[in-house]
Amino acid sequence: MKHFLKIGILCFLPGSLLMAQEKMHITLENPSDFIRNDEAIILSRRSLIKGLKSGTEEKLPLFKKADGSVLPSQTDDLDGDGKWDEAVFLLTLQPLEKTGINVSFVKAGDFPKFTQRAHARMAKMDASGKFMPITAETMPEGMKPTDFSKTKLPLYHTEGPAWENDKVAFRLYFDPRNGKDIYGKTTSEMMMDRIGLGENYHEKSWWGMDILKLGNSLGAGSLAIIGKEKDHLQSVVKLGEHVEKLLMS
Repeated sequence: MKHFLKIGILCFLPGSLLMAQEKMHITLENPSDFIRNDEAIILSRRSLIKGLKSGTEEKLPLFKKADGSVLPSQTDDLDGDGKWDEAVFLLTLQPLEKTGINVSFVKAGDFPKFTQRAHARMAKMDASGKFMPITAETMPEGMKPTDFSKTKLPLYHTEGPAWENDKVAFRLYFDPRNGKDIYGKTTSEMMMDRIGLGENYHEKSWWGMDILKLGNSLGAGSLAIIGKEKDHLQSVVKLGEHVEKLLMS
């Protein structure tokens, strides 16, 4: 069963009805009988800047509760044109609670910094032995799983792309193993950039540990093909040993 939040938007007129609108008020209602903790509220650029003072669209929306406390938020550029397309803020709502949020617009330089709660990255070892961030990559021809008896560190940090939030982390083997791993976290800090540098992450550490031993499985979900065998039985074929090329972008 799906549960939805009710959202209403009202623009303020500062001082005079003849002046352009500069602020906005949002009303949110939790119709559910359970708490909505850190609910992600997503609002489109169009809904936020419609009818506002000219030039406001170049600023960033800042969301505040009635008591003036600032809510964690960010803007996202979905189409890569250099302009934000949506804004997201986090709000906790008690059961059946109805609350108002004030929206103002500030310059990018005045936008506050919030505690990071999500992170994604891929890093490749350069000629000096340092892992450097990359945004696109083609798996080298003939790539094999890392043999740690011959090398201390793999070509890619954590052997492939990694992403995390403040509760759990994942990594994907960027080689023919094609498996997705899960890391259980005991810290809310972003930690994937700091692990996989020679230590044994199968043992519990300050941040947590690798809690999913993949073996030859797909792990937390990876690419595979479902095929039919005799007697109409289905089988899952892992895209693994015979994969010659992987792309990331």
